[in-house]
Amino acid sequence: MVEETLLTTTLREVVKTGKYTVGAKNVLKSIKGSQLLIYSTRFKTPLIDKILETSASLSIPTLGYAGTSFDLGHVCGKPFRISIMIIKSPGEGNITPLLNHVKE
Repeated sequence: MVEETLLTTTLREVVKTGKYTVGAKNVLKSIKGSQLLIYSTRFKTPLIDKILETSASLSIPTLGYAGTSFDLGHVCGKPFRISIMIIKSPGEGNITPLLNHVKE
């Protein structure tokens, strides 16, 4: 499991300087070419399962976050819930340490 402080600092930098997409429907539309998929493991829906299958077929690394979708939103510095997100471009954020904790 990835450390909370590492995840927080990395995701906040990605949100500030990089390109990302949040929300299950938006993620499903733009998943191709993503570098990393992060999702709340406490929030399961058939749509989330479909996104995880799609990411596996496209060889996109996925990282499960053990907190709630509200917690994931807080980690990203947003005042709303984030159940799933993809990172298209990390900007100045270094996602390499996060990639060491992914399941492929």
